[in-house]
Amino acid sequence: MIGKLIRGTNVARLLCYLYGPGKANEHTDPHLVAGFSDPADLEPRIRANGTRDFRRLTGLLAQPLAALVGSGYPQPVWHCSVRSAPEDRMLSDHEWAQVAARVMDRTGLAQARSARIPISEITASRNANGSSRTRAFAAASGVNWMPPSFS
Repeated sequence: MIGKLIRGTNVARLLCYLYGPGKANEHTDPHLVAGFSDPADLEPRIRANGTRDFRRLTGLLAQPLAALVGSGYPQPVWHCSVRSAPEDRMLSDHEWAQVAARVMDRTGLAQARSARIPISEITASRNANGSSRTRAFAAASGVNWMPPSFS
């Protein structure tokens, strides 16, 4: 697994990226595989015009941001992109959910959430253009520290 961490400020923008085409049209079949609730309940609905309605999910992910008071939270949206190596087999949604759980655990975000620090996490899965390479994106909002790196 190869991971890349990015910090940001805008949950809605992150969701639009995760569900969009990607930088090179590599995002296909975007859907949730894990999260703080049942992924099927969190999945953004598709509107009649074919676009996704991110309002509910954006609102849920933004809730921890409202709890951050004062300065010291310049980039509270955390995004980790994890991809399989080219020689790896295609992973199932269940396997990607397990990968995401390990990422959240090894970065300390799972412990923070269980300690009732206001964090919301979501995981989206993507297949890369029908190849065997897949990637998952773990995101958390309300993060006021840089989690340790993982390997």
